[in-house]
Amino acid sequence: MFKKLSNKKRRIIGFSVMGATVAFGLTTTLMIAPGMGMESLMFIKSVERELKQITPKGKFVLDSTSPTYPLVKNVIKKSFIADAVSTIDFRDPSQLALKGVYEEYAAYWFEDHFGENVDIDLYDIGNSLIEFDKSVAGKFHSTGFVNTGPAWIFTQGGLSEIYGSDVYNLGLNQQTILDQNLYTAYIHDNGSLGNINGVEVEYSIGAHIVNNKVWFLNKQIESIRSALTLHVIGGAMGINVFKDDNNQLSLNDDIFNKYVIVDDLYHPNFTATLQLLRVAIVLFALNFAVIPAGVTVTVLTLKGTKKPKNTEEVENEEIN
Repeated sequence: MFKKLSNKKRRIIGFSVMGATVAFGLTTTLMIAPGMGMESLMFIKSVERELKQITPKGKFVLDSTSPTYPLVKNVIKKSFIADAVSTIDFRDPSQLALKGVYEEYAAYWFEDHFGENVDIDLYDIGNSLIEFDKSVAGKFHSTGFVNTGPAWIFTQGGLSEIYGSDVYNLGLNQQTILDQNLYTAYIHDNGSLGNINGVEVEYSIGAHIVNNKVWFLNKQIESIRSALTLHVIGGAMGINVFKDDNNQLSLNDDIFNKYVIVDDLYHPNFTATLQLLRVAIVLFALNFAVIPAGVTVTVLTLKGTKKPKNTEEVENEEIN
């Protein structure tokens, strides 16, 4: 088939097919790579940025020798529970039935990471909350939210999740952003995270992920404000909350002016990346046909060709 063509034309065809085959394989692989996990990662990075502003490393360190330590530590523990429970849509009986499971999981996570009575940096609490959120998403929702495309594909039931409607609808709900005041009004709790018992979520419409995290971060800010107020007032009586040897913490701290809004966080688009992943998987599957065909055509066209040795041969090939 290709023997009637000149060496030059065969080389052009061969290398063109080779390049197209490699490009197709590389492109489809790159399309699969991100998945919904990439959107989650960008969202997480925006949350990390806010947490670093709220609780800079080494600034708010709970003093384990303070009589207030058990009280404040319990408030933090309940913040983990509230973080998880607030993602439940209380209108859905199947989700509400898991409330106790969420609470137990959050309590276990906290005790496993912060069970010892040692000084606790709130910066470390923030980092742990991020890992906790990722764990909750993977355990109770879908591993697709915390994994790359290939990792999700090869998890048990991954393909059925990718092409099913449940994860798509969940992603759509997660990425939908409501008016923040409206969303906050829908979450009923027994008070601020800074109150003496810690917050307990009594009702929620679930995790519209940006709204939910704005609500939670602002609750964290309220908690720190309350703890800092207790620290300053109690300091006059020798009762501190934080380690503050140089007396740098005061009621003029920047935390009293900090407030997180929706635009401070990245707005993920899970459904768009899921649709892209669905298309990418189909295209990637074509590699099982495209690559063998491309290799075959490349071998057949290049086999037996040789580089022209002199100008006369080149001219003869061009004539042909």
